[in-house]
Amino acid sequence: MIRSTIVSGSQRFGPVLVIVTMLLVFALVGLGDAQEPSRAFPEGAKKTEPESRSAKVEKIGDHRYRLGKIEFDSRSRELRLPAMVNQCEGGPMEYLLVHEQGKVHESILTTSASPLHLQIALKLLHYREESGDLFARIGLPRLTRPLRGGETSSSLDALGDAIAFFFQPDGGIEIPACEFVLDQETGHAMTPDSWFYTGSAVLDGQFLAESTGSMIAIYLDPAAQFNMARSGAEIDERWNANRDSIPAVGTKGTLIVRSYSSPEDRGEEKTSVPSP
Repeated sequence: MIRSTIVSGSQRFGPVLVIVTMLLVFALVGLGDAQEPSRAFPEGAKKTEPESRSAKVEKIGDHRYRLGKIEFDSRSRELRLPAMVNQCEGGPMEYLLVHEQGKVHESILTTSASPLHLQIALKLLHYREESGDLFARIGLPRLTRPLRGGETSSSLDALGDAIAFFFQPDGGIEIPACEFVLDQETGHAMTPDSWFYTGSAVLDGQFLAESTGSMIAIYLDPAAQFNMARSGAEIDERWNANRDSIPAVGTKGTLIVRSYSSPEDRGEEKTSVPSP
């Protein structure tokens, strides 16, 4: 009943109010499709009390809503959350974004926004989560999710919705987040491509993105809400922070979450990265 109440509210987007009890129940039942992982995973997962116990969805415009520190638009399906530059050089970097109480030593950006709030906003906007057998690439076959009919697939079609991220410094212009990541194999910024909404998981009643603070992964992480499927995502030492594109440490701004469209979808020619 809780899930159907939330879904119908997302379809109408009238004066929606989602109170804490719903948030907690939603997390404990697996946030829709999140599955119970092996108890041996992940390292660093700990029992924490969500920050979201007093939050509700508030309408702040014709199609705009706020849940905690996250704002989202029911028409464009865009989400916005506060973010700050945490590291601008060095590495390896395993995350684009973590909660400010998460693995900050491995992340380019941090946020004070709740991962659970982000998950609920994504559900309200009907983003689809799925990881297929993506995590088998890092030796976690137990986290492989069967598709309809019981089969599995490594096809991108078997993954959740493709997502693009942008960072907009306060008073500045949007920067594609892929430019913040240096591919040490090529010596250039990571090529434009999407992340995928893989949705995290639930362990012992804890929503792992909330308890670990892992939100947008560069190196594959089943606890994170978003992962890459590109070649090299399973190599933790391949990716560094790209000092040529990242603003100074401490720069505050907004992380923008949008449905990804490829250059071909936008009618643009795909640009190639020059050889080193």
